[in-house]
Amino acid sequence: MSDLDELPLTWEAHLNRVGPWLTFGIGVLWLLVSGKLWMFTLSAIGIINSADLGTLQRLLAYTFYLVGSQILIGLPIVVCIILPGRSASILKAWSDLLTKYYRPIIISISSIFSFYFLWHGLYKLFT
Repeated sequence: MSDLDELPLTWEAHLNRVGPWLTFGIGVLWLLVSGKLWMFTLSAIGIINSADLGTLQRLLAYTFYLVGSQILIGLPIVVCIILPGRSASILKAWSDLLTKYYRPIIISISSIFSFYFLWHGLYKLFT
């Protein structure tokens, strides 16, 4: 008899059954077709190039953008490498935290980007 309180399998459970190379391939494909990724990356390149910066400063600004945009992805990988025995419990705690505060996080991030784009658009409109 199955437990009635048990959640049905999700895409994450299905993904846990595939091998690492297939998962890597899915990740690469996801990056290639991700519209948000391309929009933010090309916007960052445009903003950095339109700034009055030298070549080294542009390179540092773009490196800072890359590190900042990948820190949330790279941090769990580093945790798994440094603490392989404890990484499952640490990542589970982070996942639970993000799940619990999903709405405030999305509202905060959306508000920050919305206000920035509104300010930038109004500034360009009136100057």
